[in-house]
Amino acid sequence: MAKNIRAVFFDLFGTLFIFEDLEKSWKSWSNTFYSYIEKSEIKMSFEEFTDKCSTFFERPEPVNGSNRYSIYEKRIIEFLDAHNIKFSESDLTACADMTIEAWQQYVTADPCVTELFAKLKLNYKIALISNFDHPRHIYKLFENYKWSMLFDKIVISAETGYKKPDKRIFDLALNNLELRPEEVIFIGDSREDIQGAINAGIQPVLIHRPSYPNTKQYGHNSKLNSEFVHHYPRTAVIGNLWEIENLIKI
Repeated sequence: MAKNIRAVFFDLFGTLFIFEDLEKSWKSWSNTFYSYIEKSEIKMSFEEFTDKCSTFFERPEPVNGSNRYSIYEKRIIEFLDAHNIKFSESDLTACADMTIEAWQQYVTADPCVTELFAKLKLNYKIALISNFDHPRHIYKLFENYKWSMLFDKIVISAETGYKKPDKRIFDLALNNLELRPEEVIFIGDSREDIQGAINAGIQPVLIHRPSYPNTKQYGHNSKLNSEFVHHYPRTAVIGNLWEIENLIKI
C-alpha cells in the first residue's frame, strides 16, 4: 500500500452498512410499496405487482428533467403512469420514503464506523462515494446515526449524474478535497466499486465479509474476491473495516 495516503473514500451500502438479509429487505420493500398501490382504484394482485416490479431498478433511469423528484421517485412515477395509477404529491413522497425505510430494516450500520472514523479523521480526509437513487434517505440515515460530520465530502450519484464505475463521480471528491488519485484508497464491495476506483486511478480495496453470507446475494457475488485478485492484482482485500488500520497504519 502506498505510503502517501491522505484520504479514505467509502462506498455506503454493503460497505458501511451491512446487508444482513436482502431477501427480507426486498420483501419488506414490496409489501410496503403494495400497501400504497392497494389504496388506489386500480386492482392488482400482490403476485401481479411483484412480477411487474421485477425489473424496477434495472430499467434505464427515467427521462424526466424535473429536479423536484429524486431518481427513485421518478421510477415510482414511471411505474404508476405505466399502470394508470394516480398518487397525490404527499402519497408519492410518503411511498418513496417509507419503501426505502422498509428495505433498510435489514440493512444495518457496521458497529465500528463511528470509532474507526474518529481515528481516521485525525490524519485522513474521508469521503462517501455512493450509487443511490434517493439521496434524502442517506441524509436522514446520517442524521439518525450522527454520521454527517464524519465525512469531509459526500458524493451521491443521483445528485451528480455520474455513477460508479464512471471515474467522474470520484473526480468530484478528489477535486473538492484537492487530492491526487494516488493519495486515496477506496473501500467498496461490488464490481462497480472496484472498477470505478481503478478507472479513477485510486487504490481499490474490496471488503468481503465471509461472516455475512447474505451479502453474497443480489449482486454481492461471493466470487468477487478471487476474480478481482486474479484480474486486478492491485486490489487489496479486507474482511472487516478495522483491517483498514493495517493498510494505512493509523
